[in-house]
Amino acid sequence: MRFTHQMKGWVSIMMRSLFAGVSGLRNHQIKMDVIGNNIANINTIGFKKARANFQDVFSQNVRNSTPPTAERGGVNPLQIGLGTSLASVDNSFEQGKLQITERESDIAIQGAGFFIVNDSVQNLYTRVGTIEIDASGHFVHTATGNRLQGWLPTRSPDTGSIMIDRNKAIGDLDINGDDVRPGKKLPANATSTVHYGCNLDQSQPIGASHVTAIGVHDSLGREYSYQMRYEKMDTITWTENGETKSGNVWGYTASLPGDTPLNTPDTSTINPKPISLNLGDADGDGFTGFVVFDVSTGRVASGATAVQNGLIATADDYVDGMEIVARTNFVPSETDGGVASALPVQIYTNFDEVTEFASPMTTSAKAQNGYSLGVLETFNIDETGTITGVYSNGYKESLGQIALANFTNPSGLIKAGANMWSISTNSGLPQISAAREGGTGKISSGVLEQSNVELAAEFTDMIVTQRGFQANSRIITTADQMLQELVNLTR
Repeated sequence: MRFTHQMKGWVSIMMRSLFAGVSGLRNHQIKMDVIGNNIANINTIGFKKARANFQDVFSQNVRNSTPPTAERGGVNPLQIGLGTSLASVDNSFEQGKLQITERESDIAIQGAGFFIVNDSVQNLYTRVGTIEIDASGHFVHTATGNRLQGWLPTRSPDTGSIMIDRNKAIGDLDINGDDVRPGKKLPANATSTVHYGCNLDQSQPIGASHVTAIGVHDSLGREYSYQMRYEKMDTITWTENGETKSGNVWGYTASLPGDTPLNTPDTSTINPKPISLNLGDADGDGFTGFVVFDVSTGRVASGATAVQNGLIATADDYVDGMEIVARTNFVPSETDGGVASALPVQIYTNFDEVTEFASPMTTSAKAQNGYSLGVLETFNIDETGTITGVYSNGYKESLGQIALANFTNPSGLIKAGANMWSISTNSGLPQISAAREGGTGKISSGVLEQSNVELAAEFTDMIVTQRGFQANSRIITTADQMLQELVNLTR
């Protein structure tokens, strides 16, 4: 029997089914590759699983469609598919489970966002939060040495306090420090503010006194005992908005060791304005000031003017913003146990939380902002990504803040190895913010994010993929048998 033209057409049809089966085999093999990679990384920190998706390829038109007419209905097109192709491999950025490590430098993001690291060429993005400090003092990604990015602290020109300015560009985070920010060492800081709180007993008679003390520091970190003595001086009345009010005047005397505090303030020369005076000067006189309390409220009589027997005390003169303050200057000297080379110290004594209720004397110094030299001992990271250094002098200061990046289309990121990602034309530019801002999650320390691969789901997909592969191989063997039968017709 000759091989007719019609037989050649059948062979062509058989070849079509063979190639469809081959495309199925090829793409199911790719899907198995993706599943295998997922399972291989089930214990990889910060790994994000992937998923292979298929689509059909173009179809062969055997017959075109025809529209309906007045006499007969329309006919649908007749198409035969030519197999399958790989549509995409999507990355899933679902949250992985958190594993407690109890290592302070291990961090994880709960929610959206990526840590930003720099490999000296470009910024890369990762969910892996294994961080350490290298020999150069930089915070780095443990496995790669890429430097962690964020905002370094600066010192406020107004208050002198440490602050984070997130309007500046991000950069390498480190503990090296400089003249305006803390680092491995926290330079000594002279006391500039002392806060007092609690209560002066309103029921005490004229002449009653109370003494409290707190350690303050000069510019070289030497500590002094800064004492404040309170004495109930007088009871006065004044008129405010047509209403007669009563108040108690308390004098206070600030002193350092070696000074002679004034036992009886000179009530004839009260100057209610903040006064600058050297403590430890030749005559040994301490600084004396006055505070007036409204007896009906137990609070400092802010806004009131007390006038009695020529005694004038205006509480407003002690107001600095919303705080009641008095200013004291002293020059450190060896007599005070200090160092003569230290810079002069100016202390604002703050009474904004002092009250005068009919309760026992409990007034004490709450806080002061001076300290001696401190060496960095450890650090901790809070949920906003702020890195706080803990120093040997007991103080804590910000070392910086970790920046996070978010993307409009994180699935468009390109894998760069070592669980790092780089931007692509379809990921969008990174939207950089602090944790819990701009749609990013919070940062947890002492934990790491595990892989989001679910083993049961992967095994199920593997079974389905295996059966799909077997089915496509059966297409090939069946088509081969049919071709063999066709060839046998020629015998």
